[in-house]
Amino acid sequence: MNDSKKNIRFESLDGLRGIAALLVAYIHFHVQTRIFPTQVEESLYLMVDLFFVLSGFVLCVATNGYTKYSFFGFVLWRLKRLYPLHLFTLFIFIVIEVAYFCAQSNGFFEGSRQAFTEPRPLLGILTNLLLIHASGFFQGHGWNGPSWSVSAEFLANIAFFSLVVSMKLNRVVVLIVVIVLSFMVLCLYSPDYMHTELDYSVFRALYGMAFGYITWWVWNSFPNLCRRFSMLKVNTFQIFSFSVVAIFMFVAGTGAWSLLSPVVFAIFLYSLLIEGGGVTKILSFKLFTYLGAISYSIYLIHPILVTLIKYAIKLLPYDIAVEIEGGRFRIISFGGEMYDVIAIITYLGLLICISALSARYVERKTW
Repeated sequence: MNDSKKNIRFESLDGLRGIAALLVAYIHFHVQTRIFPTQVEESLYLMVDLFFVLSGFVLCVATNGYTKYSFFGFVLWRLKRLYPLHLFTLFIFIVIEVAYFCAQSNGFFEGSRQAFTEPRPLLGILTNLLLIHASGFFQGHGWNGPSWSVSAEFLANIAFFSLVVSMKLNRVVVLIVVIVLSFMVLCLYSPDYMHTELDYSVFRALYGMAFGYITWWVWNSFPNLCRRFSMLKVNTFQIFSFSVVAIFMFVAGTGAWSLLSPVVFAIFLYSLLIEGGGVTKILSFKLFTYLGAISYSIYLIHPILVTLIKYAIKLLPYDIAVEIEGGRFRIISFGGEMYDVIAIITYLGLLICISALSARYVERKTW
């Protein structure tokens, strides 16, 4: 790989990652009024699979297809990126849980569960510290819910690196085995296919990252493949692939169609790698790329903000919102559609501000 490819920055992918992180934060704020159609809302959890495909591609670019580091160098490099913010948010949740325990013990706050029980058991602190809570052996060890994907990606990184570098196995064979095995596990054992978190999440991560690797291989091996296209063809390809993603989000849900998500996202990702396309330019706007720069903080900070908002609603002496039954999660209603939308916008705005501070002082601080 030449130096220009090593140092290249994909602003459109940064923008895509930022929008995806904000969508994940949005769906975890369980307000009664929703912005998107119901079918799309039910598929937005697949943004995490978009992260996995993006991660697989970007890691290949950064490591020249997992050839830049030794095994321990690679593990240290990934820990340096993932661990500080993960540790910080885990500490914040421990503080919140201790406060929850004290409030319960003194009869100040009843709550819907006992402190230090699922999803935040004491043993979960250890599994989170070791980043093994998504290994499939520890149910209910979420603590910071979305961090399961951080654990799954880290474990998938180690597994893939071990196979293709440390054991020096044929990469094509490894990719085929990883894709087929992951597909079979998710298809046969996961009740909701791609909608699996702490149980089969490593296979979910491997599945997405493998398609990210394939996208990198095509981009790296055939650099002139799409350069011959006219701008009309480039825009047609990008708009078509985006339309496929949009239609897919309407039909995927938690059914078998969701298993195609890494394929759909990989094709869309590849279309964005062609310079000059309209969709690429839109995603490269400074607002979107800035969201991409703080996307990891958005992803791990938003559950803290959601938790504090829900506790505040219960503790305030006057009613600003009510909780109602909503299936898997209790839904918050702020008293009408307009107030719900204002609450969503306020929450996302506050989250962006906090995430900007987190990205600057936690993620990028030299430890």
